Amino acid sequence: MDPLRLIAGVAFITFSIFLLIFAKSILAFAINLTIGILLLAFEKAENQIEERKDLKPQKTKK
Repeated sequence: MDPLRLIAGVAFITFSIFLLIFAKSILAFAINLTIGILLLAFEKAENQIEERKDLKPQKTKK
């Protein structure tokens, strides 16, 4: 789990809201919101992959 990616995702979403309110830029809002959502989605997918690796039974040598 990478907390920096999680923080970056939330920061991009927050910044996109700031741009929409103060800069009135729909395009910048959409781009930053998309980046933020993708960062959060990649973080979630990475966590699921790590959980699957943990659940996979270990092969033992005899």
